[in-house]
Amino acid sequence: MTNDKLKDFLKRLAQDPSLKKRYLADPKQVMTENGIDAAHQDMILNGDSAGISKVLGSTDAICITHIN
Repeated sequence: MTNDKLKDFLKRLAQDPSLKKRYLADPKQVMTENGIDAAHQDMILNGDSAGISKVLGSTDAICITHIN
């Protein structure tokens, strides 16, 4: 999976209420449907913002929010 794919997913998750609603109901399914690999899914589900920032690179300005 490319870093751009992860970045795009996180942006869409923050901006698309229907995607966020589906994500909150079944996060793993929605991430799988969007091509997010298992390692990155674990980072997101565990709220590992440092790990996600490392994957995306320090030049990417993106707000990462842990969603329960």
